[in-house]
Order: sequence, then structure tokens, then C-alpha cells
Amino acid sequence: MSDAQAAIAEMLREVVEGVDFDSAAQVLKSVTAAKAVVVPDGCPYSIATNVAHTEQWQRSWLNQLKGLPRFDVYRDAKDFPIVAESEWPAIRKAFVEGLEDAYAIACATPFAHHVKDEAAAFKRLTKIALHASYHLGQIKLLKRILYAQGKK
Repeated sequence: MSDAQAAIAEMLREVVEGVDFDSAAQVLKSVTAAKAVVVPDGCPYSIATNVAHTEQWQRSWLNQLKGLPRFDVYRDAKDFPIVAESEWPAIRKAFVEGLEDAYAIACATPFAHHVKDEAAAFKRLTKIALHASYHLGQIKLLKRILYAQGKK
């Protein structure tokens, strides 16, 4: 495994396993469907909308890495979709499983992907890790806001 691949695998490990902060699964585990769809006062989106947005971009990058049909967030979906309570379990599961898929790709020996070169693959894996961690921070904050606003 090259140094670059090891570094990207470590970034994804932090998000998937939660070493220095809670893992994605830990952050979302306690979020009920009812709580997930609430838009806190003064906030633009619900937890579910943030997760759905992140999962869609993650799926777009993963599909490229896996050689699957293209998924274009702007063409095939709404970038920040409104999510129904009934959709929450599947969205949460797809997001967490997608992160695990990205981590598996990053750790694979030999390193296999379906983009033009290793640099392009590393770029997509880095996007997945950074985008997920960015939105997981927002989700942690949304959970605290919901609690503070009495929307437990």
C-alpha cells in the first residue's frame, strides 16, 4: 500500500470507526425517524436532509470508483432533499454502508478502481471522507440544537 493510499484509508477509518470522534454510525444511532426530519428553529435543514445530501454525493463518487452507472446529484436527485420519516432508516443505512464501502476500497490490496488513475481515485475517496466529516459535524450540532429546543 502506498503512503497516499494509507493516508486516505486512515481518513476513512476515522470516519467509519470513530477514533478521535464518534463514528458516523454512532452519531446517527440515536436519531429516531421523528427526530431526523425535524428542522430546528433557525436552521435550514433537518438531520435527515443533511444525511440524504451527503449520501447522494457519496454514492456519486462511489459509483465512479466502482464503475457503476453514473449518479448525478443534480440530474438524478434533489441536492438537499426533504426526507419523510419512513425514508430515514434506509437513508441512514445507505450512508453508513457507503462509508464502509469507501473504506474497503481505500484499504484494498491491490488498490482497484474504475477511474482514470490512482490520483483520481484518491481524490474521490478524499472527497467522501471530508464531505462526510463536514456534514457529521453539522449533524452533531443539529442534535444538540434539537435537544436544547426541547425536541428530543
